[in-house]
Amino acid sequence: METATAIAGPLKKILSRRSLLSAAMVPALGGARQAAPQDEPIDPPPNPLADAAVRIAHLLRRAGFSASKSELDAYAALGFEATVDYLLNYDAVADPIQDRLDTFDFDPDDREALRRWWMIRMVHSTRPLQEKMTLFWHGLLTSGFSKVNSAGLLRRQNEFFRANAVGNFRDIMRGISRDAAMLIWLDGRGSRKQHPNENYARELMELFTMGEGNYTEQDV
Repeated sequence: METATAIAGPLKKILSRRSLLSAAMVPALGGARQAAPQDEPIDPPPNPLADAAVRIAHLLRRAGFSASKSELDAYAALGFEATVDYLLNYDAVADPIQDRLDTFDFDPDDREALRRWWMIRMVHSTRPLQEKMTLFWHGLLTSGFSKVNSAGLLRRQNEFFRANAVGNFRDIMRGISRDAAMLIWLDGRGSRKQHPNENYARELMELFTMGEGNYTEQDV
């Protein structure tokens, strides 16, 4: 009951993105149907998402990192629609893991400590969608220890992704273009007016935004 109360408390508004999050689940579990002669009636296929508990469990796997039995029970008590609202409106949800992490013995130069710090967030956060999107942006706008070699800069980048987890794409692109870890990763710190380094510009247009074939060498 305490978990259900904690989840239900912050539900005060509905975001337009909630319909996209809900609708995105359906193709994942829906099976393909073969065409049949028009004179033969077709029974609708069984819908694996008909059961609310199954839908909620699937949603939490897609918009988070699954859930414990007690968490699933709490979400089921809310219902599917309210669970979607809870996931999307995470700014209204208290996240006590932050207070615990503030006491974490974090060495800014220790990459293993940074990995533990982020793993703790993903496992224990009460904002699963925010953490899932933080991981998504890290996978798309990639940087890493192999070249950056600074846990402090990578942590700062991680916090930027978290703050903009479901933010405006333009703002994310502008922010990552000024991010120190990204400047190191894609050689921006050595770029000069007379001798510009093209690495980041190419990645920005080819991988981060428009895709191959949609920009020119002059754009670079």
